[in-house]
Amino acid sequence: MFRSLTCVCLLLGAYALDPTSTFEYEYHVLAKMVGFDHFKAETAMKVAALENQLQSTQNTLRSASREQSGSTYIRWGKKTCPNITTTSQFHSGQAAGGHYQHTGSAEYICLPIDPEFDTPAVEDKEQQGRSLIYGAEYETDAGTLFGSLHDKDVPCSLC
Repeated sequence: MFRSLTCVCLLLGAYALDPTSTFEYEYHVLAKMVGFDHFKAETAMKVAALENQLQSTQNTLRSASREQSGSTYIRWGKKTCPNITTTSQFHSGQAAGGHYQHTGSAEYICLPIDPEFDTPAVEDKEQQGRSLIYGAEYETDAGTLFGSLHDKDVPCSLC
């Protein structure tokens, strides 16, 4: 009996010892319940805010992964990428390749307009064993539809 009374006293606090203060006991219990309800509401709001933040972050990551994914291609003869699709332009440049009289030349590549040369400088005499690359240009007859392009550089765009 004494042991169970001790447990009740520990659980209910000092108010369980005084049977005449039932009103005060109930008042404190209700105050704790109200405090718990406020805590529960605040916690629910914080959880909702964190869920919204998580959803926003997930949407940002999804859209970023869509923007980062895809294929790259070279648009020959144009300085820009088409704007009817969701393409973005990496750089605009000029078509280049090997000299037409040199054997073993590679396919054309799209070089940027303002290349960054590695050191030592290209003009260095120690660079005699280097490969040569030439800018491509249109070779057309004057009387044709594309005659105005004769000897003009071939633009390209890396999309």
